[in-house]
Amino acid sequence: MSAKLTEGAIEAFTRGSEVPSNPLLQVVNVRKIDGGSGPARFRLMMSDGLYTMSSFMLSTQLNPLAEQNVMAPNCICMVKKNVTNTLKDGRRVVIILDMEVVKSAEDVGVKIGEPTPYVEGQTKTAAPSAPTGQPLQPRNLTDAPGNRGPSRDFGKKAMPTLPSTPGGSSKVVPIASLNPYQSKWTIRARVTNKSGIRTWSNSRGDGKLFSMEIVDESGEIRVTAFNQEVDKFFTLIETGKVYYISKGTLKIANKQYTTVKNDYEMTMNGETSIIPCDDCQDVPMVQCDFVSIADLETRDKDAIIDVIGVCKSADEVSRITTKNNREVSKRAINLIDASGEDGGGHTVGRRGREV
Repeated sequence: MSAKLTEGAIEAFTRGSEVPSNPLLQVVNVRKIDGGSGPARFRLMMSDGLYTMSSFMLSTQLNPLAEQNVMAPNCICMVKKNVTNTLKDGRRVVIILDMEVVKSAEDVGVKIGEPTPYVEGQTKTAAPSAPTGQPLQPRNLTDAPGNRGPSRDFGKKAMPTLPSTPGGSSKVVPIASLNPYQSKWTIRARVTNKSGIRTWSNSRGDGKLFSMEIVDESGEIRVTAFNQEVDKFFTLIETGKVYYISKGTLKIANKQYTTVKNDYEMTMNGETSIIPCDDCQDVPMVQCDFVSIADLETRDKDAIIDVIGVCKSADEVSRITTKNNREVSKRAINLIDASGEDGGGHTVGRRGREV
């Protein structure tokens, strides 16, 4: 596959201006950041042949690309989905949510061009060198006289601008960028599921809690409130509504109690703020990562997956008793999808919820 780098993309990422759709960038360096008790994070330096930017971060679901050495220095990648987090000092961190390696490090072999870190106001017009044995691909720059740098008029969809929080004091950040090492953040997310209030009583005392699942365009996370926070927030929270949430406590998710696809979960505390958001049309209702029926056999036993297909038939609803002596409803349905495989005989529900 012939691949040319998307010149001008690094400048656009750095400046926060328009970025071409699905830009092709070369990986210059991969750095593993120890996550402590949580998952490791990988920081990337990427190049468009003209400039480099070192503040790209892989979302944790893409860690296997780095861990299995699929993504290595010199490979060329297509950035399919990303969100940008602007720090207090104005620097931008690009969280890569979806990326495809279109040309391996072995196939490319060398660094393309002589890229340098982008500096505001800097321009560069020198053509990058082609890897050995490969023809130089056409440049993305126009050849008009006076054009001193990469074109900023890409004719592509503008990168969405993160909205201000109430009061305009800060910008919201994506759920995918949250980690326990951040102290100041605000997210804007939709509540997709809310539990009832549960109570307990033991030798250490009495208590109560409720939990909810929230989602934005980058991912989802589970949030739990205890005792005073239950009194404060339970009646405020409505399923389907969007809220600004800040100052929760983040910790490693206990996968035994949640099927939400996030390595972290959030607990409300005395400083947590939750404010309803009316400007919410762009916040999704649900986050799905669909798996074709043909690929189900490659997934681990008891893995939680999303499937979309046409229902060919459905059995009658029956009642079964679970291992913890709880009676639930069960219905087996037969699905078929574009892969041509039949998912017959499976009991299907989203994220383990009853159907």
